[in-house]
Amino acid sequence: MFFPRFRLRRPFLHFALALLLAGSFSGCGGGSSSTSPGGITPPQTDTRPVITSISPAGAQVGSITFTLTVKGRNFTNGAKVRWNGSERPTAYVSATELRADISSADVATAGTAKVVVANSSPGFEFSAESSFAINNPVPVLYSLNPLRITAGSPATSLILYGENFVPDSVVLFGGAGRTGSLINSTRLVVALTAADLAAARSVSLSVRNPVPGGGTSGQIALDVAAPGLYVSTRSLPPGASGKAYDYALAAAGGIAPYSWALASGALPAGLTLSADGAITGTAPVVMVDTAFQFGAKVTDFTGSTVTETLAVTVRTAAPGRNDSCGPTTASPISSGVVRASLSPYGDVDVYRFQAGAGARITAGIRAQRLSLYGDPTSPDVFLDSFLEILNGDCARMTYNDDLELGVVLDSQISDFYISTAGTYYLRVSDLRGDGRPDFIYELELSGAE
Repeated sequence: MFFPRFRLRRPFLHFALALLLAGSFSGCGGGSSSTSPGGITPPQTDTRPVITSISPAGAQVGSITFTLTVKGRNFTNGAKVRWNGSERPTAYVSATELRADISSADVATAGTAKVVVANSSPGFEFSAESSFAINNPVPVLYSLNPLRITAGSPATSLILYGENFVPDSVVLFGGAGRTGSLINSTRLVVALTAADLAAARSVSLSVRNPVPGGGTSGQIALDVAAPGLYVSTRSLPPGASGKAYDYALAAAGGIAPYSWALASGALPAGLTLSADGAITGTAPVVMVDTAFQFGAKVTDFTGSTVTETLAVTVRTAAPGRNDSCGPTTASPISSGVVRASLSPYGDVDVYRFQAGAGARITAGIRAQRLSLYGDPTSPDVFLDSFLEILNGDCARMTYNDDLELGVVLDSQISDFYISTAGTYYLRVSDLRGDGRPDFIYELELSGAE
């Protein structure tokens, strides 16, 4: 048989070869290839948000509301900062910065908060967690109430005054931990048993805040004292020439009731000592400051007696204006009563006094209860007083707004014990920031030297 001869042209040969190669590759994998024509896999773009830093990195328990700055990358407009899984109000600054509002409630308890950034577009994506430290502060202990308890007393509660107390604060009583009951960041109560007070001794107390952060305060000694009657009034306030005088003596350690009498010397003319310990009357007119020394004898229910030598100084001048802490700007005062006015507008009055270790300070404001015009049924002064005791650096140690919350707008701080002898201050102000010449008040102080 004759077969004709064909001659393949070069273009057709190339086409056939291409078909053959295509069939060979398709039979090997059964699928398409993701490799680029050059044989290189293209990079995949990571769009997840990334946190590189947060500022601040931590805060103390009880901090006020603050702004948390979160820096990183891949933040999208509308991204939210999440605090322990819950979104916080967030401001978008840029793809590398967000700012979130963190409330005081967010840092009310010590621990570690988890911070995450959540992008909402093009899809929900979350960053890795960053840690925010919430630390307890170091506590500060100013005083105990009381500082002295008679040995053999029944179980009682002890109030600790200071700063930076937290719900987990522990009271160290002679080094042993006791659970405290938190009133607020400046007051802590601990229960003492009858066994704690059975024998006369001195017991150190301090406050410890747990980690994270935290620390231990300085120590103050509680005097569990042997029974014994004593006069707790160590000095008397001065009187002003020709002015009314009114101060009550105090005793402790015995069994009430107490009876007082003049044992020696003499009071200034016009002043008398009553059986209940009140020195009252009108001080004599003097040309120079004059001291009158006398002995005050107190007798308790059992018949035990003790005598204390005291003195009343009658001065020619009354206290002047005071505006701030300091040896020259605060008016000196001792135990007694001072009448003044809170004037002009926005004025404050600051008084300076000396107190010994263990002094029991009571200070009170009478303004709403004053009857200046003879009508006891209607208050004549509408000062809403605010009273503070300050330490020698003018830092607040304790305060009182209303003597009876929401009822009486006068103020009183009762039985605040001074742990360290030195200079202290009383600051009187109006709660609203007002001040007028008719904002007259009486400040009564006891326990000062």
